Amino acid sequence: MKILKFPFLSLSVFFVAGILTYPFLVMSSSLWLVLVGSFLSLIFVGGKIFISKYFRLIYWLLYALLFWSIGLWTMSLHDSKSHKQHYIHLRATDKKDFLTLIVTEKWNTTTYGTRYLANVKICNAKQTFGKVLVVVPYHYQLEPFKVGEVLSVYQRIALVRATRNPHQFNYRLFLEQHDIYGQVYLDRDNFKSRGIEASLNSIVAHWREFLIKSFDMHRFSPEVSAFVNALLFGQKQDLSPETKANFRDLGIIHVLAISGLHIGIIYLVLQQLLRRLGFSTPYIYRIATVLLWLFALISGFATPVVRAVFMFSIGAFIYGIRRSSSLYNSLAITLVVLLSCSPNYIYDVGFQLSFSAVFSIAFFYSIFATFTSSKWWVLQYFKEIVAVSLAVQIGVLPLIIYYFHQIPLLFLVGNIIVIPLVTVILIGLILLLVLNFFWKSLALIWGCIVAFIINAMNSIVVMLSQWSDFNLKQLSFNVFLTAISTLWLLGVVYGLKRRRTGGMRLSLLVTLVFQLCFMFTVILDMQKEERFLLYHRNHITFLFKKPFQLEVYSNDTAVMKSSIISDYRHRNFTGIDRYMALNNLIRVGDKRLLIIDSLGNYKTAISADVLLFSGWSKINYDRVLAHHNPSLVLINADFPFWESKRLVQVCLKKNIPFHSVSEKGYYQFK
Repeated sequence: MKILKFPFLSLSVFFVAGILTYPFLVMSSSLWLVLVGSFLSLIFVGGKIFISKYFRLIYWLLYALLFWSIGLWTMSLHDSKSHKQHYIHLRATDKKDFLTLIVTEKWNTTTYGTRYLANVKICNAKQTFGKVLVVVPYHYQLEPFKVGEVLSVYQRIALVRATRNPHQFNYRLFLEQHDIYGQVYLDRDNFKSRGIEASLNSIVAHWREFLIKSFDMHRFSPEVSAFVNALLFGQKQDLSPETKANFRDLGIIHVLAISGLHIGIIYLVLQQLLRRLGFSTPYIYRIATVLLWLFALISGFATPVVRAVFMFSIGAFIYGIRRSSSLYNSLAITLVVLLSCSPNYIYDVGFQLSFSAVFSIAFFYSIFATFTSSKWWVLQYFKEIVAVSLAVQIGVLPLIIYYFHQIPLLFLVGNIIVIPLVTVILIGLILLLVLNFFWKSLALIWGCIVAFIINAMNSIVVMLSQWSDFNLKQLSFNVFLTAISTLWLLGVVYGLKRRRTGGMRLSLLVTLVFQLCFMFTVILDMQKEERFLLYHRNHITFLFKKPFQLEVYSNDTAVMKSSIISDYRHRNFTGIDRYMALNNLIRVGDKRLLIIDSLGNYKTAISADVLLFSGWSKINYDRVLAHHNPSLVLINADFPFWESKRLVQVCLKKNIPFHSVSEKGYYQFK
């Protein structure tokens, strides 16, 4: 069987399935037997495949089982937390740690401070490994750290809190999916820099910083500099949240990250340059491959860059051995190789969108290809932009709705305007980078032109983003509907491509199944009942999910516009929202709940089943609990920490269950 004719795409699905099942099914001795057994069975069945057609089904089932087992095994090998030498097993639980950290990457800044990614080399005088997030609060104003900088730190490794409200962004899960299990907070007195450790990562970062500093002579505005760093070097940290939001609302956020679009533009520039220098096509492929990998190295091996360059390398290799292979197989090989190196990529949103976009171009583009031909090359260029944009948007639409809860209806307008501008800007930046070192006087003139185009593009995006009210927003979607809608799109397009009666029947059948699944999911979710005490630092907020209705009880009307309500709505198909003023005595299901606030009123004619302590008042907790004899004590997030300790001791003495919202997050009533 020829390797280039092998259906890697279908088998890569089972490889991904093995990675995704690892959190629920760890690699054990029985699974090792499955892996070895399927491999040995393939050898035996492979010899029988040409004897009987019935062996073909067994053959492919064994291959699917083998790839699934390999995916599970790959994820188990990369699970750093399971190793005994990981810092999570060596850190102190009740005191500060002596740490040696090496900074590897600068992350995006937040409203709290600057964040860096670092490797832990020593923890409490023991050799260790693992990635940790280093946080520098704004009010300390420390000098920025450089990649490769060695830090001696005396600070506790803090574990990341779980999400505090239902369906909110799970920051701890996000970090764990990036193999990060702790955070270290720095100030002026708890660390000391010990210089730069020479490594490939630090050398590449030094060269990247050297190239970035070559643009200092242009004195670009911070906004233009952020675009230069993002488009040319893959460094998006300095892009403002407003800029990202504007591009995201237009459905063109992909142009801010170096991806296949940028790699294609760079290759076209290299191709024209090398061809004019007299190189033949095979040598153009080889030289371009080397230069593109150098570009990926300078960009810090960002996932979209590696994916695009690796796919180009596979195409160049196939061309070099004079074979043909489909884009599907090239995509599948790239997927398997990248996930074998870092299986946690599968949880990265950009990784998912990137591969979905390439697959969508291969699968959906043929529908619109017949409309792209034109005798005018300018018209054909814009037609191809429209066709590719439609193909990509159709393919990534389920993921867009699931992660961003909206459908950007202006994506065609944005792509038609921005993609040509980005092409001109990227070519101009490459030329400007060369001129910075060889012809500075011309570079200053050319830099003004590039800056003008960048400002013009940003102004257009800002203007178009003001029409984002036309976008469909606040959409609800879950994992099941995301998977079903993806299969529906694939089934419909596959049926239409066949252009036969059977294909049309298949399209209608998958559409009917999708509608039934969607209706069943929505109705089932809307009829679901849930009751929560939410986490809010300053107020009491209850969320009661009833059939076709969402009720919010709070002492602050602003909570209706907060993220804790919108995040819940994004994952649930709720009906009308109702805001209810909060009384001290409310009913939660079949239980009576009494709120004891700063006034300290707790004496009621009827005993309460649940007590909620909020604020602080001078009351005797023994008397309160003796008066009501509650089955549960809740401590709100605005309750003082020192008083919470006293109340917990009384609950433990009386053997009464309790729940502190500030420590454990929201509470769900049963």
